[in-house]
Amino acid sequence: MKVQNIIDLLEDTGLSPEDLGAEMGVSGMTIRRWIRRPKDEALSVLYADGARRAICKLVIERRLATDGRSALWAFQTSDALAQRAMLYSCGFPVEDGSKAGWDAEEIVRSLERLGSADTARVRVSEGMP
Repeated sequence: MKVQNIIDLLEDTGLSPEDLGAEMGVSGMTIRRWIRRPKDEALSVLYADGARRAICKLVIERRLATDGRSALWAFQTSDALAQRAMLYSCGFPVEDGSKAGWDAEEIVRSLERLGSADTARVRVSEGMP
């Protein structure tokens, strides 16, 4: 994660450094110090998970667009294994990684399973596996 990602997140959300810090689990002063650094400077990897969690929460709360710079960064850099586990828990056919992708029929069948099961609909609407 780079300083630019934090700047993007502030711009994408309109949050103050204090509010963003609260979402990420750091102080607003920490955010303010970061944004004074060079934009291409890498921040400690420890902060990337906090940023991703904050971004996902903001997306779920509809306070951040899914196609914005911040959300795209979070989605592209998140743990692929966790993503696959979440898809599997929702009934999607997750393979061992040897298969390149799903065909349209597999996707439709998986979505039909999700839509027909009350427990699956509740899990999806709550964003939980």
